[in-house]
Amino acid sequence: MEVKNAKNWNDCRCDFSDSNYRCGSCLRRDPTPKHCPPTTAKQWKIALLLPDVITDPTWNGLAYQAVPRLVAEGIADKFSYTEQVAIPDAVRIASGYAAEGYDLIIQHGSQFVDTT
Repeated sequence: MEVKNAKNWNDCRCDFSDSNYRCGSCLRRDPTPKHCPPTTAKQWKIALLLPDVITDPTWNGLAYQAVPRLVAEGIADKFSYTEQVAIPDAVRIASGYAAEGYDLIIQHGSQFVDTT
């Protein structure tokens, strides 16, 4: 699948009932898209809870670097994060983001399984 010309995943609302559907086909610059009529999709507010610091060059740092790309690509309009989240605090912090209207709250770590 080649989607190098993609500008925004929000423009893709494909009909999955079409047997010829191929993921990403509507993101190509086709003047007459066959599967995906343009829509105006809601932009998301995304929160990220990390067990460690964002400067961690592996697990936490990679997650921190990935989510802002969703904002840059127009998928999300707001991104917030909390680092060094202790397991006992995860529910309180996630609930706070939910109360603020966040659409997606990512608890980035297997230690958060029981709190999710």
